[in-house]
Amino acid sequence: MTTRPWPVLVISCALCVTPAAEAEVLSLGRCVALALERSPASKAGAENVRAAQAAYDAARSHYRPFLFGELTHDQLFYRPYDFAQRSGLLHLDWSAGDRLLDAAAAPRQEILVQQVESRRVGSDLTRQVAHLYISALQRESRLELLRHRQQVLEEHFVVSQAMWRAGTRTQFDVFQTRAAASRLEEQVLELKAEADSLQWELARLTGIEDSQAIELRPLGPQAANLDSLPAAAVLDAQLTSNPLLRTLELESEAERLRRREIRASRLPHLALNGGYVADGDPTAAGNYWLAGVSLQAPLVRWGLTRHEEDEIEARARSLRFQADRVHLELRIQSAQVRGRLVTMQQLGALRAERLQNAQQALQLADENYRAGLSTNLEYLAAQGEMLDAEEGLQEARAEYFLGLVDLYILTGQADRVSNL
Repeated sequence: MTTRPWPVLVISCALCVTPAAEAEVLSLGRCVALALERSPASKAGAENVRAAQAAYDAARSHYRPFLFGELTHDQLFYRPYDFAQRSGLLHLDWSAGDRLLDAAAAPRQEILVQQVESRRVGSDLTRQVAHLYISALQRESRLELLRHRQQVLEEHFVVSQAMWRAGTRTQFDVFQTRAAASRLEEQVLELKAEADSLQWELARLTGIEDSQAIELRPLGPQAANLDSLPAAAVLDAQLTSNPLLRTLELESEAERLRRREIRASRLPHLALNGGYVADGDPTAAGNYWLAGVSLQAPLVRWGLTRHEEDEIEARARSLRFQADRVHLELRIQSAQVRGRLVTMQQLGALRAERLQNAQQALQLADENYRAGLSTNLEYLAAQGEMLDAEEGLQEARAEYFLGLVDLYILTGQADRVSNL
């Protein structure tokens, strides 16, 4: 009795050897740079900075006197005559308090707010790209492991089929191996769909139209010792550079600086005017030049200044409390991320040892199966254990890199992500 050809392995081999188009190899740093360059959010952040700069320039224009021109024509009707008066006047208006109290300090601070906010948007985008990149790499690595196991299973299928025909094994071993390969093929198809989805999303973020035309470069090796991670005290100090925390702190300071605008409005307002008047009054002395000066100061505003300053102070305190809340959350998150990194380092060492043992066990199981000392099920179990050990080691490494990305983002060091 003969068995039919094994279509599962034929399909899997076709997946492995299908030629692909020439792909562009992209590093993590290059993907981040493309995403930041082409992201609408990044462009919006840059425009917000320009708008804040323009608002500051507009506020500074109040430091100088404004000059107005005025042309008038008045027709006066008297009995028994009427006449016209025409004038050309210049008015100079200066709010001295704006310059004396630096009322443009708040708009100047707003430039810093928008710059840091733009950094925060860039940090969020960097994290998103890095997570997609690392996750896609992890799926690709798992696919390589599964396809390698398919090749091993194909070789084992040939051996089990030959031993069945020789009468040293039963046909059950053949069907058992085929069932294992079918399950493996299902995992390959599911994993490939996940990898394609992640790579497609990454391509959209980086502005690359064809997601199949890119190839991701593996990440560089990282130090495995615990000394490579910052101590908890150092980590707390680094959190002060977090963009979200800095944004709230700068917004709080900007609110307090708005009090200068309120106080400047209480100082005297200087106005100068002068010009020439063509007077058509037949009873007057004729045309004349005109010059004048006025000083205007607020007297009664019914507590307006106090109320406005109370509002500003309340907003500033609210932002300060929000910053304190964010700082507390960042400390919790950073401690959790650091703990996860330590765990992944330890798990990586344990899983590397487990993989070494699994490789030796699989080699022994293969030899014992060929010698008739172990069952096919024992061989498949040994092979499954080695695959689990390899996947576990890769997962620990991917989780370690993801933890590093989160740590860099939390501490305001997004630029270091590109160096992974």
